[in-house]
Amino acid sequence: NKVDLVTPSQLEEIEHAVKLLNRKCTVERALRGVVSVSTLLNTKKFDMEQAVHAAGWLDSMDDEKEHVPETVEFGIGSFVYRRRRPFHPGRFAEWAMRHWVFQDTVNRLPEEDRKEML
Repeated sequence: NKVDLVTPSQLEEIEHAVKLLNRKCTVERALRGVVSVSTLLNTKKFDMEQAVHAAGWLDSMDDEKEHVPETVEFGIGSFVYRRRRPFHPGRFAEWAMRHWVFQDTVNRLPEEDRKEML
């Protein structure tokens, strides 16, 4: 996502990092998150048996090598938003649809995918 915010060399570096995590993955370049839901969900591309025998997983199981977590290696971070009063799911969804690009993205989806999301 946000391919317009990085240089071609940065994009290449990012895609290389993704391919290190999963060599057989399909990389979908996106601008403003616009991708077809069908390219992301229910693709049936993941095979656990194949994954556990992948070089990356096997290397990470080697006790003699120091394991560097992906969060450190690739600078991945997260945060938790906490409040006493939780978000109301319906009101939050309405707000998100009004204020984020999400609505525009949903409108560009094929009718079948749009029904699943709404």
